[in-house]
Order: sequence, then C-alpha cells, then structure tokens
Amino acid sequence: MARKKIRECTAKSLLKKHHAFLPAAFGSVQITAETNWEQLIAQHPWLGTSRLVVKPDMLFGQRGKHDLVGLNLTAAEAEQFVKERVGRVITVENHGTNTSVTDAVTHFICERFVPHTEEYYLSIQSHREHTAIALSHKGGIHIEENWGLVREFQVEVGDVPVCPSDYDMVSLFGSAAIAEAVWTFVLESFRVFEKLDFTMMEFNPFVVIDDAGKLLCLPLDMRGELDDQAVFKNQKLWDGLDQFPRVFGHENSKEEDFIASLDAATGASLKLTLINPAGKIWLLVAGGGASVIFTDTVCDLGHSHDLGNYGEYSGNPSDDDTYQYTRTVLTLATRLDDVNPNKGRCLLIGGGIANFTDVKATFRGICKALLEFGEALRQAGFKIFVRRGGPNYEAALRMMKEIEAGIGVPIEVFGPETHMTRIVHLAVDYVDKY
Repeated sequence: MARKKIRECTAKSLLKKHHAFLPAAFGSVQITAETNWEQLIAQHPWLGTSRLVVKPDMLFGQRGKHDLVGLNLTAAEAEQFVKERVGRVITVENHGTNTSVTDAVTHFICERFVPHTEEYYLSIQSHREHTAIALSHKGGIHIEENWGLVREFQVEVGDVPVCPSDYDMVSLFGSAAIAEAVWTFVLESFRVFEKLDFTMMEFNPFVVIDDAGKLLCLPLDMRGELDDQAVFKNQKLWDGLDQFPRVFGHENSKEEDFIASLDAATGASLKLTLINPAGKIWLLVAGGGASVIFTDTVCDLGHSHDLGNYGEYSGNPSDDDTYQYTRTVLTLATRLDDVNPNKGRCLLIGGGIANFTDVKATFRGICKALLEFGEALRQAGFKIFVRRGGPNYEAALRMMKEIEAGIGVPIEVFGPETHMTRIVHLAVDYVDKY
C-alpha cells in the first residue's frame, strides 16, 4: 500500500458521490488559469447565487499566511481573486524539518461560504493492524493547541466504530441532536473510507448546519489520501482517477517520467519516486507492500535522510521491464558529482515470497543492468544486499551471486529463510561505516 495524496476538490467530489449524509450546500469546483468562469457558472448555477470561498488546492498548508484564501466573495470577486494569484510563486516552510519548498500555485478550489460559530475535527487513518479515529469538539486552526481535547480510538480490521462509553458527546458537542449528527457523520465517513480505499481522511474543520430541518455535518476543509495499489479495482468508484497530483515543490525528474511512461505501457506495475538525489540507500523492491515495509524500516532505523528513492516493480514484469527499471534506478543511484559526492552506498534488491512472479525472469533483467553499471557501482563504493523468495528463486539467487565477480561489487544473497527486512539492518550497518 502506497499512500497518495489527492486534491481537496477530488476528495470532496468522491465524498459527495458516496456519502449518504451530506447537506445540499456541500459541493466544490476546481479552478485553474484556463477556467472559463462564464461556462463554469452555467454548469454550476450556485456559483452565481452564493457567497464563495476560494483557496489553493495544491497539497500544502499555510494558505492564509500567503494571502491565498478569499472569504465571503461574489463570483466576480472570486474570479478576480484567482486571477491575481494563480501562477504566483511562493515558498512554504516546513518547521518540523527546517526545510522549505518553492513552487507556483496553479490550482484553486471554490465552494460556498458557510457562516458558523462552532468548528469540529475528525480524522480517519489506516494503520497496519487497525484504523485510528480522532474526534474533537474543538477543531479549526487551533487543533494542535487543543490536541488534548481530541479523543482517539481504534477500530479493528472488519469492525465498525463504536463510541467509547466514557466519551460524553452530548455534553461536549452541546446537545443530543448535534452529537447524533456528528456520530452519524463519523460512521458514514468511515464506511466511505473503507469502500474507496482511503488511507487518510481528515476534516478540519467540519461544522453542523440545518439542512431542510435536519442537522447534517458539512466539511469545510478536507485532506485525503488513497491507496494507489487499489487503482485497478476502483476506476469507477474513483471516477477514473489513475494519476495523482505531484507533491508541491517536487518536479519530476526525467527518470521518474520515464518509469511513469513504462508503467502506462505495460501490464505490470512500475513505480519510482526520487526522494533524495544524495541518498546512500537505494531500493529495488518487488511488490507494493514490500516497498512500504522496506521504506518504513529504513526510516525506523533512523536513516530516512539516507533514503534515495521509493518505488516498486510487481505484476510479473518482463525481462525488459525490469532491465529498464533497474538501469533507471542505477542511473540515479550511481551519480558521483556535486549532487551526490557520497561513497559507501548500498542497493537493496528485496521483496516478499512471490506467488506467481518468476523471480529468475525478473532477475535476468536486473543482472543485465547491474553488469552494465559495474564500473559506476565500484566508483560509488556500493554494496548490494539481496533477499527474495518465490518461483525459481534458487536459480535467481545463484544468478545474482555469479555476477558478483563480473561487476566487482560485494553482493550478499539471502532466500526466504531470512526475514525480509534483515537486509535493511545490514545495509544500515554498512553505510554507518563510512
């Protein structure tokens, strides 16, 4: 499972289509520099009769800080607001990592302005063995300051949320009617979360409004992430979504674009994201689940700063698929220049125990690429760690060991008798020596 962020407008569109308890006022449209406002208002007449909110839809925070949020606007004012800001280049600070990213603002979301007094918070997030729900009667911009008021509880796989017996929603939310509306919203949002393979769904804030005499919850701000491994079964449910927006401040490298083009042309799955061009730990992992486990383990061992890439190959790729994929990863991994002067790098060729993928066939493509990059691997001080199981894995591991002398790079090889993440520990020990 790989968590992929989606735009707020996309998340709200999916919610509107599948959620059974949303007010009529819930709805949004996407705005870009190419938007024809006259046509847009004709398609969505409420834009011309409602007061509006306009804000960036670019997967970043601090929107108000950059004067990018317009409140209580007419359609004409909203159009002018966007025209004055679309294409603006801004820098967003990440105080947690003391870094920043710079990019242009290209997408906005426009929706109804909803006057309100109380703001609430809800998040649903999947974990390996359960789903976590966080709910609070004090949401909005001060949620972090009020995190002590957030009630968190777990939902086991296959279960539905049950309100904790000691969580007095009536007194916290002010009335039995509001508490009932909020809990109905929690249950229905959880159902949509599960049905559409969301991995994260956050509403901060959501409000409760009167909708034709019935109290219903209306999300004002929403964040969503989907499991991209579920694309194959959710094309209709996701309204054809199969490409995810790039992260703000991240321009795809030519290598990432190349793998994306290969992925689109093959029946297999080939994914590549460049994380750190100066990384010392590089991944060549079979399977979406295994790729997450390998990445998490590198981070858990305190080496997230050394991780060069994230990605996976799966779905029984051909020899040529794995050859092209491997040589692309190696092109990034073996750079020895001002961008990445570090020596003492490692390559993890790993995965679980395959069910139907011919491991020997995929390793033929990998070995072919490794032989081509022998000199570059030696110059960068590489060591290779391999762990794999599945059909023809013994022949595949022998093949890998046989090329060790040919490329002049040490290779440690392990089969299914060794725990999958053992090679991550070995790799971390290796890079720590440099």
